[in-house]
Amino acid sequence: MANIPKIKPGFLTGRHPLCLLVFFVSVICISMFSGSPMVLAVSLLFSLATLAKLKGIRGMLRFLRLMLILAFLTAVINPLFNHRGRTIIARFKNGQPLTLEACFYGLYAAMILISVLTWFSCFNHCFDTDKLLYIFGRLSPRLSLMLSMALRFVPEFTAKAKEISKMQRMLSGNRKGFVIKIKNGVAVFGALLTWVLESSVTRSESMRMRGYGVTKRKMYSIFRWETEDTVFTVLVLIGTTAYLVLLSEGSFKFWFYPYIYGNISSPGAILGYIILALLMCLPLIFDNRLTGRRIKEYV
Repeated sequence: MANIPKIKPGFLTGRHPLCLLVFFVSVICISMFSGSPMVLAVSLLFSLATLAKLKGIRGMLRFLRLMLILAFLTAVINPLFNHRGRTIIARFKNGQPLTLEACFYGLYAAMILISVLTWFSCFNHCFDTDKLLYIFGRLSPRLSLMLSMALRFVPEFTAKAKEISKMQRMLSGNRKGFVIKIKNGVAVFGALLTWVLESSVTRSESMRMRGYGVTKRKMYSIFRWETEDTVFTVLVLIGTTAYLVLLSEGSFKFWFYPYIYGNISSPGAILGYIILALLMCLPLIFDNRLTGRRIKEYV
């Protein structure tokens, strides 16, 4: 047997797919279904820190700039249509009140949006085609194939669109004008549509010639479960269980209507914040010990 190579070491990306799945399902569910703004604040902070570690500070700031636009729209739209609450700030021309509670709930919804989308961005960065096939291949081979093909199609489609657009601009002599842009756009769309149809036919013929679907496939994995994955997963499960226990005891209860009130400084809530912070910073802690995944290589 030859020497076992290693995948390039990286932050989170070197963890086992099942280990990553447990972590992301945990933090995303906590962010989506938590009722406390303080819990969301902790989640948002560590999601941005994780994204900054994965994509760099500039990548995180570019992503955050787009998210702030969506968050602003969410925060503004809610008080326009939701008039519940006792604390009236002002009144619209139609007589409906603008309440402090509705504004605060709009900010809360915006925090949910940013936090969940940031965690999903981290998830998308860590999961490639091989990891998706590894997780869903045994459960539903067709679903895993569709997911992998869809994820691969997006960058291929974007790259092909840029390539055709450059060629079209060269053919048109780089002429400018509204009509020229429309003509170039129609030509690029037609070429892309033709390429997609031809590519799908070629790919289906290739799969048929290689015997796809004839017999039951055997799953081959390049991932190996290691001790660090066990420790990481156990800590995630312990932290999630502890959070759920505190949640069931009412440590994170928070009310927006008819007035703002909640348990944000009780001993149980503070303990919960600490547990969540430790849970969501586990990737930052394990990053210093990450040495890369070993690949099974057979001679």
